[in-house]
Amino acid sequence: MSTSQAALETLAQGQGGVEAEAEARLLKAWSHEFLHVAMMSAFVSLGCNAMKREQRGRLFSEIAGNIPDDPAVHRALRNGLLSLPTRYAAAQYIVQDAYSQVANASELFEDVESKCAAGRFLTTTSLDELAAAWQRAAQELNLALTLMDKSGLLQHGDTVTTHNNQGPERVGQLLALAISGETLSSGGMQVSDKGEMPNWAERRRWERQESNMSCIVTAHRDRRAAIIRNVSLGGALVDNMPPLARMTAVTIEMANGRVLTAKVMWSRDNSIGVKFDQQLQYNDPLIASTS
Repeated sequence: MSTSQAALETLAQGQGGVEAEAEARLLKAWSHEFLHVAMMSAFVSLGCNAMKREQRGRLFSEIAGNIPDDPAVHRALRNGLLSLPTRYAAAQYIVQDAYSQVANASELFEDVESKCAAGRFLTTTSLDELAAAWQRAAQELNLALTLMDKSGLLQHGDTVTTHNNQGPERVGQLLALAISGETLSSGGMQVSDKGEMPNWAERRRWERQESNMSCIVTAHRDRRAAIIRNVSLGGALVDNMPPLARMTAVTIEMANGRVLTAKVMWSRDNSIGVKFDQQLQYNDPLIASTS
């Protein structure tokens, strides 16, 4: 049993009932979101290290897609909409500091990228400062990862992420490489000619729950009976669907009358992957019903 699994079981035994289950679910969502932000930030930092070495901005388009979104669960915690147990106050504080560093580095990235897109000359100093900003973010994330792991918040193995390579150990290795100024290729990873991430590094932000829920999907005024095969806080995989173009708007009507709006991210083999227009809450009944 992992450290965090034991912690969650202790939590449930100590408090019991719905409150304990809700708290455990919040801790799991918070830690899963952190691992995602840390992994994606590590790849951005590694990419910026590569641009610094080459002194060219050709990798901006590949790197930009890896910049993590504003962490939704932590934003809710920061704004007082959710609360963690007081014993995790230190972890929450250092994670917030790390996310601030990520936000600062992201702003600098956008500034330098816009100058590059406008055809302005990129100075050596600009790329050096960009790499340094992301290395600082990686360092803060690594400190936060260590503290969260010691607090029993990070699970190891296949219970948090969809691939063992995306667990705390692997994320920590990526952050350490980024901090030291390495790149993906110099760190011994196989990458494409464009410097893209290894194929094991899925960009899923949320853990997916298997399901078998009937629904009605409407796209281009066409209503079709479909089945949700898995669902996460951010989106779902829906079967029995025709090919749909990326970014097609769809509505998903559940059997209980609930309607979700989403956009198609991919379409293949009679299935579509959609991203919800509004992220679900960690304790949403749709997620809870599949657990």
